[in-house]
Order: sequence, then C-alpha cells, then structure tokens
Amino acid sequence: MIEQSYAINRRNFIDAATRAGARVEHIPYKRSVLSDVELVTDIALLGPDDATQVVIVASGLHGVELPAGSLLQQIWLSELQKSLPQIQNTKFVFVHALNPHGAAFGMRTDWDINGQGNIDPARNFIDFSKATNTANFDIAAALHGADLSCVSAIKMWAKLLYSAFVEQGQKAFKQGFVRGQYTDPDIPYFGGRASSLSRLTWDEVISKYVRGQGNKSHVQKIWHLDCHTGDGPFGLLQLYINDLQGNHVYTDACRLMDADRIQMTQQYFANIAGDIVDYWPQCNIGAAEVTPMTLEFGTSSAKIEGIDVLNAILTRTILQNKYGDNHPKASTIIQRMRDAFSPRSSEWEKAVRLQSEMIWDRFRQILTVGE
Repeated sequence: MIEQSYAINRRNFIDAATRAGARVEHIPYKRSVLSDVELVTDIALLGPDDATQVVIVASGLHGVELPAGSLLQQIWLSELQKSLPQIQNTKFVFVHALNPHGAAFGMRTDWDINGQGNIDPARNFIDFSKATNTANFDIAAALHGADLSCVSAIKMWAKLLYSAFVEQGQKAFKQGFVRGQYTDPDIPYFGGRASSLSRLTWDEVISKYVRGQGNKSHVQKIWHLDCHTGDGPFGLLQLYINDLQGNHVYTDACRLMDADRIQMTQQYFANIAGDIVDYWPQCNIGAAEVTPMTLEFGTSSAKIEGIDVLNAILTRTILQNKYGDNHPKASTIIQRMRDAFSPRSSEWEKAVRLQSEMIWDRFRQILTVGE
C-alpha cells in the first residue's frame, strides 16, 4: 500500500532522487510547529541549468494529498535514469511536499506567516485586493456551531444535503464549495488574506530554479504538472486544465491523456480563484510558453461521488478550527482524512502506479529527440 507518512515519503523521494543522480536541495518550512518534526520541501534537479525547456513536477500542495504525487515522482525519477541521455536541453525540477505541514498532520490546509490557519493553498495564489468571492451562506450556516458529536453531524449534513438537492442543486452547491472564498476562515476553501507558506516556497522555487539569472529567463517552454488526489472515481487519473490559458494547453494535454479524461476546470469544478496553475503570468518568466496542468487521482467510492471525501474535509476542519486537534476523536478523524485522499488499498496503489507509468511513457515520447 502507498505510504501515508510524510517522513517515509520524504525518505523514499530523496532515495529515488539520489539513485537517479539528481542534485537534491531543501527549502525549510517557514513556521516551526513542533520541535521534533522536521518540515521541509525537497527539490530534486536533473538536467542542465541553462536548458531552454523546464519540466516542473510538484506534489503535496494540499499536504494530505502528498502520497500519490510522491509515488509518481519516485517512478518518474527512476525512469529518468534510463531516458535522460535521450532527452536534450531539458531541466527537471521535482518539488516534493509544497505543504509539508499539511502532509505531516493530515491536513489540506496551510498557514500564513502571521499565523492565520485553514488556508487552502490552491486558492491562495491571488491578488488579495481583487479577491471578491464570498463564503456560501448555506455552507457557512451548516458549519458554524457544528461540533464532533453525532447529533451535530446529523444536523450539519441535513442542512448541507437540503441545500445541495433542494435549494441550490448539486452543481451550484459544489461550485459554492470549491471556487474559493476569502471572507470566512472557519469553513473549507478559504483562500486566506496573505500569502500562505506554500506560496512563499513556490515563489522561491520559481526564482531559484526556473527564472535563471536576473529577470531575463532563457527558458522558452515550461511544463508544470501539479499532483493532487481526492476528486473523481476511485483510482481514476484525470487531467484538469484551464482553457483560458491558451489552445496550446489543450493540445499538449491531449498528447498526455485521452480526451475523455481531460476536464476543463471552469466547467467541471467552477471558475476557481487563486489556483497555482493560474499563477504563471505573475511569475516574471519572460516570453516562455507555459503548459500548466493538474494531475488528479480520484479516491471516491461513495454512491454519491465525493460525499465521503467531503465528509472527511468537514470533520477535519472542525477538529482543527474548533478543537485545535485536541479531542478524543482526533486520531480517528485524521486517519479518516488520510484515507480519503490516500486510500490504504493495494488496488488504489496499483492504479496510481500503472497510470503514473503510462503518463510518463507518453511524456517521454514528447521529450525524447527523434520520437
């Protein structure tokens, strides 16, 4: 089964990078949480620093989602040992555990430098003066005052299901959750009011490993693959893109994934605010063409797809915000959260492994000279 532990995934990633001959560097997490937990984003680098093409493969932006992305990175590093001589003028940047705090403590969320928590880092890459999305009233009403008792959970879900199936409809309800909101730090998908620590780490990654010397980048092409889990049917890998980023993104996506597994986020999710893959215009990388994509391994096995994952998110949010993770049910809730995003199942691991190998094989053919 795929390891859920941040420490074990980190060790396995560094071992794979070392075997591949990569240069490994480290960016420490910028907030000390516990003195006996080392929280680090690890960077593995392969290929020439002056390459005109850069491939960035990132994992763990939503910390608890790290395991599948880590396994994909380990597989790709292993495959690169055989393929790198045929791939010319390309630099690989593997970014492991962008949100190491979330990975270590079973959370999707992150903190900012001022101590504000419950920040969804995938809604945080935004100009906050233009962050206009407000919290969904029905969702906020259901969560405010909720605790971890069975009676409270029944009341909360009664309100949410009534809103989803009677008042708003499932599509509007889902969009109300996932689009990002900037007014209520006590409910999920809060994008924050300042840069999260994950965003600060990403800015450092772009500055050190992509832009090159000064602000004039020699890079002509950037591939950005951001690994996530949770959305979609159990074991299914889908590729999410934003069609507003240009026709070339869809063309590139079709070279990597069958068309029926490519989702346009505006149609499938919502018009998401503050997503990391939409951040590139602010990264000062010159005229480089960027292909940003989200690789999403599905985990839901519920009859109403995604309700099991959503329940894990809601109870984990209540545990952190209301109780500071100090509750008799804490270990059970955290484990349920980990299982929601990284199922302890040999079938799920097999699916992640086979699809990681499949998409690498297609990507290798794109990058290899003469194929």
